[in-house]
Amino acid sequence: MALQKSATPVEHVCECGQPLETLPPVPFIPGVRYGTRCAACRDKRIAAKQKKDLRLRRHTKQIKIIEELDRVIPKLFRRARISHLPSQLKSKINMTMLDGTRGLFLYGRPGTGKSYAINAVARQLIASGQSVQRVVWDRFTLDVKDTYAKTGISESSIIQPLINCRVLFLEDIGTSTSGKAVESDFCLRLLLTILDSRLEALKPTWITSNKNFEQIGQTFDERVASRLEGFCEPILLSGCDRRKSEPKPVLTLRKSG
Repeated sequence: MALQKSATPVEHVCECGQPLETLPPVPFIPGVRYGTRCAACRDKRIAAKQKKDLRLRRHTKQIKIIEELDRVIPKLFRRARISHLPSQLKSKINMTMLDGTRGLFLYGRPGTGKSYAINAVARQLIASGQSVQRVVWDRFTLDVKDTYAKTGISESSIIQPLINCRVLFLEDIGTSTSGKAVESDFCLRLLLTILDSRLEALKPTWITSNKNFEQIGQTFDERVASRLEGFCEPILLSGCDRRKSEPKPVLTLRKSG
């Protein structure tokens, strides 16, 4: 019995066996043109490419987040999470993040968990894709002063990232002075420049200090205290010094021989 020939030529059949669709005619090109794949295979190929592109975007985003975490969060606080914090503090932090324009002013004695809390917040914001900068105040002022002795690096280039970022974390404001000593005019001008720029742009700033608003006003200026009260919610962290209360590792020495 002779086999019945296919009505569609082999060259006009998709690799899956389905006939290829004809393409719209093109001026000055005679004859009928055919696609390279049938509609079903073409849709599968498009879907596979979309999945691949999505995986690539997610991978790229994950790498960027990891790089940002390494840049912003110190190794000591790499495992800090908001879920680890006391319930009242956690609730206040979540409400402040929802507001999106205000920050928190965490103050209290050394070792009460201010840095841990602030880095936990920074970690969550970075994971959500927000632009974050974090600086320790004394170290930052030294970086700005270093620009005076270097060519090609301006004071503005150091300050501007703190103004441009979506969320700024300033740690240990006012801790370089004790008692009734006041900060220098340089530090006052620097802090006012940053706070004024961010306040006008409604960008949140999160701050830690060993001093309250009144003491900050004495250390810097009433203008600084007023600005902090205007866009930061104060929270006192009390308790013992956790650095001292944490158990220290025990070293066992073995005698040689």
